[in-house]
Amino acid sequence: MLDLQADMAVFFDEEGFAVSCVRERPGQDQASFSAIVSTADEAQFEGEIQAPSHRLLYATAAADVRRGDTLTTTATNTAGASQAPQQWRVTRDPQRTLDGLQSVAYLKRLAD
Repeated sequence: MLDLQADMAVFFDEEGFAVSCVRERPGQDQASFSAIVSTADEAQFEGEIQAPSHRLLYATAAADVRRGDTLTTTATNTAGASQAPQQWRVTRDPQRTLDGLQSVAYLKRLAD
């Protein structure tokens, strides 16, 4: 049987679909962790329009992420080569899910 607390790394394996993530916050050291970036349409303006919402899913114990943090994500393709990094700003304080084992942070992509 899968022990979620002991096997959290299975969900955030960078050889799968997770990305390498570096958190930057003024006055603190950088923090590196693995996470999953996703984009889904979300209803806005009382359901009048659908707009993309970028989210970061990560193991809560892996990183202290807060609104205003800057994140740099780097994906690795199937050949093992790193793709161009992307920068994001965390727009809301993360919400814990899965009994607090995972957290979801909402992101805004910064200009390239």
